[in-house]
Amino acid sequence: MKVCSTCKESKPIGEFNRWSKAKDGLKPYCRSCASSANKKLYENPDYKQQVISRVQEWRGKHPGCREQEYLASRDHRIAKVLEWQKANPEKVRSYKKNSKHKRRTATLTGHVSVTEWLQLCAENNQTCLRCKEVKPLTMDHVIPLSKGGLHSIENIQPLCGSCNSIKHTKSTDYRK
Repeated sequence: MKVCSTCKESKPIGEFNRWSKAKDGLKPYCRSCASSANKKLYENPDYKQQVISRVQEWRGKHPGCREQEYLASRDHRIAKVLEWQKANPEKVRSYKKNSKHKRRTATLTGHVSVTEWLQLCAENNQTCLRCKEVKPLTMDHVIPLSKGGLHSIENIQPLCGSCNSIKHTKSTDYRK
């Protein structure tokens, strides 16, 4: 239990945000007090302009600082991304597939999350529904997008790359 410095109530530790500068590692005020203080702050119409002017002032005093930080950590960040991509090839494939379909279906509704896609693959034991082999899977639209199908989990079936290519733009449902 900890006492909030604003409302003076004794609350569980889970009600306080972390703060590395404090001895106990927690903010002195509870989350609800922080939330109400932030709401009051954002209700002030001049607040946004004050923040913008402070940022511009700081950037004027520190020209090129952000670019130097970016360049200094660029190689490290790229290495971390590549490491994550190697460890998560299914998620990478799904993200790329989703982004491609987002561009293609900008006017259509529907979305397939990574979680939904991985769950669908798991339900089918990571097996292609056409050839019944365990291979890296791709999202196949039962009704192709080019024929008016939606990019939604109800219209997706897991097929390996070669089976997906063979199916091409036919409306074949292997889920049955």
